[in-house]
Amino acid sequence: MKTRLIFLTLFLATVIIGRADELILWFDSDQYNQWTTSTNFVNGMKIIKEGKQDDIDNAISYFDKELKQHPLNGYALCNKSMIMAMQTMFQSYDFMDTEAPDSIAMGKEFVNKGMHQALGLMDQGRQLIPAADSIMHANAWLWMAYFHKSCEPFDSLQMVSCLEKSTEYRPNADIYRVLIELSWDEDDTSKSEKYALKAIEKFPEKSEFLLLMASIAAQKEDHDGVINYAGRYIELARQQDGEIDSEVVMAYANALAQKGNTADATDFLLSGGADYQFLYNSLKRIGANPNMVLSKIGQREFAEEGNPVVWTMLRGLIYCFDKHDYKAATESFLKAKSDNEPRLWNQCIGYSYYMAGDIPNALLHAQAATNLCVTGNLQQLQENQGMIDQLINNLTTKLTLSDVFTIETDDYVNLGKYYVLKKCPEQALEPLSKAVSSTPHSLQANLYYAMALTDLGCSAEATKPLEEIIDLVTEDSSTTNQAIKAQACAMLGRTNEARTILESLEKAWHPNPLFISDENRTLDGSDVTCYDIAAVYASIGDNAKACEWTAKHFENDELPYNFGYMALDRRFDAIKKLPEFQQLIDKYYYQWKNNK
Repeated sequence: MKTRLIFLTLFLATVIIGRADELILWFDSDQYNQWTTSTNFVNGMKIIKEGKQDDIDNAISYFDKELKQHPLNGYALCNKSMIMAMQTMFQSYDFMDTEAPDSIAMGKEFVNKGMHQALGLMDQGRQLIPAADSIMHANAWLWMAYFHKSCEPFDSLQMVSCLEKSTEYRPNADIYRVLIELSWDEDDTSKSEKYALKAIEKFPEKSEFLLLMASIAAQKEDHDGVINYAGRYIELARQQDGEIDSEVVMAYANALAQKGNTADATDFLLSGGADYQFLYNSLKRIGANPNMVLSKIGQREFAEEGNPVVWTMLRGLIYCFDKHDYKAATESFLKAKSDNEPRLWNQCIGYSYYMAGDIPNALLHAQAATNLCVTGNLQQLQENQGMIDQLINNLTTKLTLSDVFTIETDDYVNLGKYYVLKKCPEQALEPLSKAVSSTPHSLQANLYYAMALTDLGCSAEATKPLEEIIDLVTEDSSTTNQAIKAQACAMLGRTNEARTILESLEKAWHPNPLFISDENRTLDGSDVTCYDIAAVYASIGDNAKACEWTAKHFENDELPYNFGYMALDRRFDAIKKLPEFQQLIDKYYYQWKNNK
């Protein structure tokens, strides 16, 4: 390998600089070099530039002769220092041929000694280079940083100091990147902020530093700072036809909204031309008024701004999830039909049909979405309608065709659950036993296995899977798992424990912004449904709380009109005939059927 290429490779490996072509790798300045007529210096530089093989010793020899003849030649001294450091690294490979601790320790000591010698020579040479030769001084400090990095353990403070001094002589964006990385501290961003601000001053065209400052400002909840840096980043990205980071878009819009400029934030989001899912979630987060958004969408459609599918889908989402006008939502979704994102389109319009009470069309589009991508939408709708026989047939067929389909533990759990709902506990035991055996930590499997055993009069045997659930669920577990634990406590008669868990779930619960795509839906820190809470309250005989959370279920849960499933859910048996509960069900059933 040629010497110069070796130098370049090692230089890049330090991660001090990413653009080596912007720096001179050897100390040879045309403007200030008065030693170009010196034969020894010229020969030494020739070896470096031409990269003759196995000539490191010769290059050092030429520079030694040069320094005897011209001891003030700082360029020769710096070049000698650089070559000696490379020679040290080459020779250290001999110590790495073995894993013997003594040899490794000797290798570290050898490298440290060689690098410190190089540091001393480089500092001497730097002081001899003319003060006006800023490129060479910057290069010297850069190499000194590399030497510090090569020592073990390396002195990060010294390395940072050398890099800082290098930028004083010749600002370089890549070095600022490394300084930011070396000084990054999530709890204290002041040092990184200092370097980022210097980088922005020196390189205003580098969007990455504006992006970093926008992120730091957002972390500090400095809304003015976000508006400043994110705004400049976005403007620069648009000028350069670059892709704009979506998190910065959201941070900028949120900062405008926090400053009381929600209308401006809405205009900004709508002007970005993003996809309708991002727009909808972003508009929800800044608290944009749905009527104002619909008005602005209409203005843009009239002016033919943006993609018509985006506007019509966004309008549909607002009518569906904010205004609960499912007729208008369905009309928008139908108008927006295209080959773009057919799965999400089917999910959206299927949901709208379902909420409007049009079950046949809801099932049709849920089936289409499931065919396009495996989702639980169709199964969920069938469950909500109490289509247990259909679900059992589907799963039985799948399990029979195990050579075609991949069978999951959830398939056995669901089949057992449907048999429990159908009040066929004998048939539920086999699939649930398989599920518990294959996945003993499955909470759902243990819960429905215990239910089947209880229905068969085997309460003592049901105790073990219920206690397994209680042992598995900790305070750090998800709220959904906490609800399963509360149900297990209720079935064991540990009512006070169940109530304590339910009270914590009530505090954790927040109304969630609805969105049809699970991977994009924001859960605000709680994934437990109101239905889960209502069911457990019903299990422990707290009728008032059960009715309260059933009402919240119909108002807040994603797929609330599950009258068929609720009629089969044994946990509600104790309150199904209560007048207040029946009135509640009648109210929401009437509302649903008249919501077309």
